[in-house]
Amino acid sequence: MFFTDDSEVKIIGKEAFSHSSISTISFPKSVSEISDGCFSFCYNLETIEVPEDSQLKTIGNDSFSGSSIINISIPKSVTKLGRRSFYGCYNLKGVEFSAESQLNTFEEETFSMSSIEKVSIPFQIRTINENVFAGCSNLKVV
Repeated sequence: MFFTDDSEVKIIGKEAFSHSSISTISFPKSVSEISDGCFSFCYNLETIEVPEDSQLKTIGNDSFSGSSIINISIPKSVTKLGRRSFYGCYNLKGVEFSAESQLNTFEEETFSMSSIEKVSIPFQIRTINENVFAGCSNLKVV
């Protein structure tokens, strides 16, 4: 699913695409919030594209839980990654954060039960809550 370049979508609502067969999403830079459960259990969702100059601030609780995402780049504008945002993303290998990340907390179980192999924790992170990387048996480098 692709939005037009001139899209003015700001918020993608709670569970808007949950359990759908969407395989790719390319967000317009205007999106500021991906609400709770928005793309949860989208088993075909492998590719997420977020522009570097994105206005995205919030990735809600369970927003991508159970999806098949392989890699994700979190733009510098993101200030909140909700609980279990990427929980159970068994194909998730890589997470990249901007060097200028504004994120300062990893909420509970953010990446639990994923296949992350390597993660660079942004300098600004002050709190890593419970079970953030629990069950990430492929995680070798932090």
